[in-house]
Amino acid sequence: MILQAAGIQRVPWDRTLRALLQLFDGHGFDWWVLGSTALAVRELDVVPHDVDLVVADDAVSEIEDLLLDHLVQPVVLTHGWVHNSCARAFLHCRVEWVGGVSPLADELFLSDQGPYAASHLEVVPWGGYEIRVPPLELQLEVSKQRGLSERVQIIERALF
Repeated sequence: MILQAAGIQRVPWDRTLRALLQLFDGHGFDWWVLGSTALAVRELDVVPHDVDLVVADDAVSEIEDLLLDHLVQPVVLTHGWVHNSCARAFLHCRVEWVGGVSPLADELFLSDQGPYAASHLEVVPWGGYEIRVPPLELQLEVSKQRGLSERVQIIERALF
């Protein structure tokens, strides 16, 4: 994990996502991918440093159980924040998930993890699976807000 974070080793986000999809198969979780991984599954020219997920509150603990042997940080309750909980694991690369979408996530500006994103998810085919991701236009706005100019250019090329 440290070598990946330092840029010494490649981050096998695709291997991680495939492993998660296999683990989640049949569980019926309400979840979606966001951030750079959501762009990568759209085949945009980005290299994710981890796999970020938003999951429904009722799936948080079950996902923790599925990833128990890979946990880095167990589920932590974060009521009053933009989500109700968060957790982290290392399954080929870092996996971070937050539970429960809060209106606070969209308070300052629309985010790719708030209620607006949750109600506008798109389905992207990837590796024989269907992955739910936030709209590309929303990811563009989030990237602008975060000052990710290279990512903004990549998304704009895909949109226009």
